[in-house]
Amino acid sequence: MTTPSAHRLLRWYFRLYSYALRRLLALLTTIRRGLEDDPTRILLDHLTPDQRAAEATIQPPLPAFDGRLRLLVIVPFRDRWDLTKVCLEKLIGQDFTGLDTTVVLVDNGSVEEATRLGVDGFLSRPLALGLKFRHLRLDIPFNFSRLNNLAVAHCANLCPNYILMLNNDVEIGAVDSLQRLVRFIAANPRVSAVGCTLLFPDGRIQHSFLAPGVKIVGAHPLKFLPYRANYAWFERPRVVPGITGAVFLIRAAHFQNVGGLEEALPTAYQDVDLSLKLLKCGSFLVTLPDIVMIHHETATRKPDLSSTEAAWMYAKWGRYLTENPYYPACLSRWSEAPVYTIGEGAFPWWRFA
Repeated sequence: MTTPSAHRLLRWYFRLYSYALRRLLALLTTIRRGLEDDPTRILLDHLTPDQRAAEATIQPPLPAFDGRLRLLVIVPFRDRWDLTKVCLEKLIGQDFTGLDTTVVLVDNGSVEEATRLGVDGFLSRPLALGLKFRHLRLDIPFNFSRLNNLAVAHCANLCPNYILMLNNDVEIGAVDSLQRLVRFIAANPRVSAVGCTLLFPDGRIQHSFLAPGVKIVGAHPLKFLPYRANYAWFERPRVVPGITGAVFLIRAAHFQNVGGLEEALPTAYQDVDLSLKLLKCGSFLVTLPDIVMIHHETATRKPDLSSTEAAWMYAKWGRYLTENPYYPACLSRWSEAPVYTIGEGAFPWWRFA
């Protein structure tokens, strides 16, 4: 039996080995491709057949709405009213023309007086035509999946066409951001969910899409790169294997058809699981990479990337996680940054448990 100290030593050794291998893969990729001004090109040079086939079907967004589309926006939070207030201020500054929009504030056991006063004051404000708010108090243990599922059930009488899951630490960008997301998904019936580009406050990329089976359960291949609007990746909509739950616009019917978010995943990987369920149903996931928002990642809650939830994901999805048809097989599953594989195989996530 491995002692705790020996286990820690083995983990340290494996982290060192993993780091060295990633550096080697990055070096070999640079030798093969040379120094590039656009680090996103490697993704476009190796689009999978499924990605190419899906992108060929993409239609331009609808020019406008007729007022009959219903959008439900879900914003979970627990205190940190300073963050939530900024998120909501940016949200109500959006253009909701032609959209019947309801925002449900999902309060997961807030205890601070500032939060109570902030919510009361916000709900009493006159808002734009077509924009309504609901307040849902849920004093239950934190479970991101359950919070969103209960919010959807709470608003079932609204019969929304689309659901936007929005983290309270996200600042929406341009005033037409939500318009563009909804107009796009409305024009493309085979697209079940849409995401966008999320940046750290310093302007580096936090998320453009999720790559299932990369670095534990899922990773963000462009993470930490500087955002450059002239990079090829950002030129047009991209079909992707996964979308982050921080900003996740989904067809309400598809959300219901796949059973919503998986409540066996309370703290992590719900977005990976939901993305894979949608792909398995034969629909597409798309990111509109030129729509940009700021994400104060984990500012509200620190991530709990438990080995239990990782094991659950691998037991459920197996090779579909690591050999997803929407992420190139020639790219390593050991590296978050897109680099070529040398046959190292799937990332041994259990080494970090």
